[in-house]
Amino acid sequence: MLGQDAATLRELDQLKTAAIEEGRAQGKRETEDLRKKLATAIEALDRQRTANTGKASELIADAAIAVIEAWLDSEVERKDRFQPIVRGWLQRTGDGAGAVAKCNPADAAAMREAVGEALISVEPDAAIPVNSVRIANATLEIDHDWSARLVELRQAIATAADGADR
Repeated sequence: MLGQDAATLRELDQLKTAAIEEGRAQGKRETEDLRKKLATAIEALDRQRTANTGKASELIADAAIAVIEAWLDSEVERKDRFQPIVRGWLQRTGDGAGAVAKCNPADAAAMREAVGEALISVEPDAAIPVNSVRIANATLEIDHDWSARLVELRQAIATAADGADR
């Protein structure tokens, strides 16, 4: 009878060891399945976050451009829109001698105010969009067109906002 009890204990011990090993194997399989599901969920969330970031960046860029367009259409002194352009021109060329600034006839008076005492002549040109200017001399030309700049600015803002959120 003792031999039988010892055999039964060994058998129970083997069954217990087998059950433990099977339980661990099953736990590892379940854990691996859960890891795969978690990885899939994280990837889906990351795709959604990226999509939302792109939308947010576009909205930020649209808002910034709307503010600038409102400023362009506002009653702000029109000469103030041209002064930075004239200042930049003078920094590059000195006194501006020999330069011609072409602008829309609606902007001619404001451009003359912005030019002030500089040696830049102002010529109205209906082909130039309102709030835009083309300044040229024999060696240099700048063409500042707000509509083109706003498209570039919008893209730069969206790109910067998108990159800042990562």
